[in-house]
Amino acid sequence: EIFEQELIARRRDEFEQLKRERDERIAMILAERRQERLRQRKIIFYRREEAARLTRLKEEEEARKRE
Repeated sequence: EIFEQELIARRRDEFEQLKRERDERIAMILAERRQERLRQRKIIFYRREEAARLTRLKEEEEARKRE
């Protein structure tokens, strides 16, 4: 009886430890994915801003030529 209870407790502890480790790995993977999405959004934003800036410069230059 005592041996059986110890065995059950040990298995429960092992299961809980494995579950904690799995949950930590999943949390890390999700955090990495969030960071990657943020990085991609920043890159897209920068490229759009740069394209808009170049377009404005070109339009201003053409307007100056027409004057």
